[in-house]
Amino acid sequence: MDVESFESTWRTACECNVLLSPAEGRALYDQGARAPDNVVEVGSYYGGSAVILARAGARRLTLIDPAARPELLVSLARTGLLHQVRLLSYYDSQLWHLWDSPVSFLFIDHQHDYVSTRNSLAAWRRHLVPGARIALHDYRELQDVRVAADELAPELQFLELVENLAFFTWRS
Repeated sequence: MDVESFESTWRTACECNVLLSPAEGRALYDQGARAPDNVVEVGSYYGGSAVILARAGARRLTLIDPAARPELLVSLARTGLLHQVRLLSYYDSQLWHLWDSPVSFLFIDHQHDYVSTRNSLAAWRRHLVPGARIALHDYRELQDVRVAADELAPELQFLELVENLAFFTWRS
């Protein structure tokens, strides 16, 4: 997908009701641009973050969301992404054992409970390329999300926290 400036990307993402602050959006854009080969977003809601990842240069972008809301489809269509991204209407837990391609960047922003977050982090690990980045939204605000990630701290290396968006990588 074509790379676009962050400023232009942010304006478009805002039209899609992006649920990130400008600082979080910039961090997601920057981190996604560092690992654009095969990007997976778990939990797409209105599609604002998908716009950010796509416009940051994701070569392949897969959105996993069990409820493909009409607003998400409208956002993808309006931004020209509907036929460029792969949208899978499942819980990510239904796909882990079927997944067959290495992931360079993983953005998790889904159910926000402890079990779902911890299971997603652990299960996606085997699909991540060495050095792959993981973005986890609601890390600061939701205790279950934070505890799930922090519990894996001996193996999960914390990289950066931008407001409520945390970035990690698995230790080698």
